[in-house]
Amino acid sequence: MKKSEKNSGMYKKLSKKDTLIIAVSIVALIVLSAVIIYSKNEENKKQEQLDDINKQISADGDIYYVDEALGSLVINEVNQKGYVELYNSGNKSIDISFTKLYIDGSLKYTTPANTTLDSKQFYVIETDEVLGEKQCLVSVNNQEHKCITQLIVPKLSENESFGRKSDAGTTVLFMTGTKGESNTNATINNKDELMFSVPGGFYESAVNVELLAKENTKIYYTTDGTEPTTESKLYEGPIKITNKSGSNYEYAGILDTSLGNRFVPASINIGTVIKVMAVYPSGKKSEILTESYFVGFGFGKSYANIPVISITMNGEDLFNYFTGIYVLGRSYEDAAALGKSVENAGNFYNGWVKTAYMEYFEPNKQKSYGGKINISVLTDYSVGSNQKSFLINGKDYIASKGSSLYSYLNGASSQFRLTTNKRDNNYKIREYIVKQLLENTSVAAQNINPCTLFINGEYWGGYMLVENIDKEFIKEKYGIDNDIVVAYNGNSKLNGDDAYSIQKLYKFVEQKDLSDDNNYNKVGEMMDIQSYLDYYCVNIFLANTDFGYEEAAAWKTATKTGDGYNDGRWRWIIGKMDNTMNNAAIGNYSTSSIDTYLQSGVMNDDLFWGLMKNKKFRNQLKTTMEKFVNDVFDYTEVEKVIDNTAALMEKFTISSINRFAGNVSDDFYSSEVEKIKAFFEERGEYALFYTDEIIEKGTAIYGGAYEKSKKDNKETTKGNEE
Repeated sequence: MKKSEKNSGMYKKLSKKDTLIIAVSIVALIVLSAVIIYSKNEENKKQEQLDDINKQISADGDIYYVDEALGSLVINEVNQKGYVELYNSGNKSIDISFTKLYIDGSLKYTTPANTTLDSKQFYVIETDEVLGEKQCLVSVNNQEHKCITQLIVPKLSENESFGRKSDAGTTVLFMTGTKGESNTNATINNKDELMFSVPGGFYESAVNVELLAKENTKIYYTTDGTEPTTESKLYEGPIKITNKSGSNYEYAGILDTSLGNRFVPASINIGTVIKVMAVYPSGKKSEILTESYFVGFGFGKSYANIPVISITMNGEDLFNYFTGIYVLGRSYEDAAALGKSVENAGNFYNGWVKTAYMEYFEPNKQKSYGGKINISVLTDYSVGSNQKSFLINGKDYIASKGSSLYSYLNGASSQFRLTTNKRDNNYKIREYIVKQLLENTSVAAQNINPCTLFINGEYWGGYMLVENIDKEFIKEKYGIDNDIVVAYNGNSKLNGDDAYSIQKLYKFVEQKDLSDDNNYNKVGEMMDIQSYLDYYCVNIFLANTDFGYEEAAAWKTATKTGDGYNDGRWRWIIGKMDNTMNNAAIGNYSTSSIDTYLQSGVMNDDLFWGLMKNKKFRNQLKTTMEKFVNDVFDYTEVEKVIDNTAALMEKFTISSINRFAGNVSDDFYSSEVEKIKAFFEERGEYALFYTDEIIEKGTAIYGGAYEKSKKDNKETTKGNEE
């Protein structure tokens, strides 16, 4: 037999079919291996992102408390008869001297001096308050008036308590009273009404949330911000809430929010929002309840001493192409298709108002408010950016007097703004500094405070909580009960007699020679000249680039009672101050050396130039500027305010920048703080020089510029009319 024949079976060639099968199998094996490796890498990547976020807590100083010494103090039980039980959950005794108990903002008790509370012990406070008729907010504050802990207490039955199932635990339920004893001895009172077993808030580790209602009740819930229906997920047992932070977000990567920078974050802090609805055995549906939970973050320096707002709403109302208020959407593309300018086109320019649910967490990260709101996008400086400002209206859902939100939502002041802080968005510090420097003066500045925003559980950066300048704001600032008239920028948001009153002032100044003291004194009967000078000197000293266009307000009492602020004279409130103090966001127009008297806001001010004709006014201007330079803006005190503000705001602001623009340099914030300090160190000398100059040579130097400015304005107006 030939060798080739003998071995022909062994060396038989593979058929094309067999070869194809083997090739496909090898390719499939390679693909499978690649998928496994990729999936593993993605899991590792997500875990690394989560680890990075969790490491931030340790890097920021472990767990943060408003008062480290009292961090273990909790409200353990509140009883309908009016007693409140405090509990020391820590392992060491704590000094609770001069600790204050409030119920709905009303002081009920202050602990005596030298009061200590041992580890795992109770301290019972008896009040004269009978609770139970309505929901209330129980708060405990330290000596510095900072809220240490608080608890929203629902309606209570006779002699019923609302407290923690286990002492200092997360589960809070209705129970029998166990005054001065462990709550583990209590009998739980099961309610028919739908409720959460764990209140929304910030937790160090995972929590199990039960949804409670009468027997045979079906409970439906969502976790994406949408309203639950009978088609939503059916509740079948405790919901475990864990840290969801990482890259698995739903909204943070949407690109249709801006034509400019479309940065997408690698990972963000993410909470869980649960919205629930019950269908009772009778078929009746409950109202929808909402709670937001944030696990494993919120305790570092990025959140320290800063409140949090959680807004929950249908994602379609924010980001839908046709109906979303936060996107360019159809409004932009319709303008483009019609050949119109797209500069101010986009859904977010339409002023659409949507409904939402808002929760407010105090700086200690415990909840003090929850209610329905109307929300719209503000068409301010940031409207075309990824991070936009909002107008919030919560008129029908006022906050408790014990909540720090009360000054914004108090039944009379139903609106406030969540702003990115406009041209100072990168630092968010300037307006907050101004507010603090003017706090103990007669100069009114709008109330403004930093806060962190979450939308549908996703971190939405740092914002400024801004109170509207309205009648209630003025009444509180100046302690008056009289009705108030408010005008903006000296004009046109008024009508009838009120509008005539402010216009009468301006016309009088324009038509009369105020170098005549008789005419000048008549002006003094219509307006508080010192208030006007205070307003002026603040703007001039701080080199406000927007002066004259800064949304300032003038106000007066509607009637004249003749005493104090009730005299019916016009007074001034400063407006936005973001473009001040060496802010180079749009150019070097607010340097320490610039002559702000030459800016158009001054040049076009007929009221100022009319008053400048009078020697008394000029002398008073000099005295007022000296007061601000040497007293209000004294550098020694200003530096303390700047340092304290920077310590509060730096981590908070950098986290916000990282969310919307990516990482910044190590000296990003500190270098801007030094610029602001340098401004205050140098500005006084220039402010006094320019003030002396305008007083001494006003007609020759500034008066000529004023007349030229008026002439240019008239020619521009005439040209526009033609």
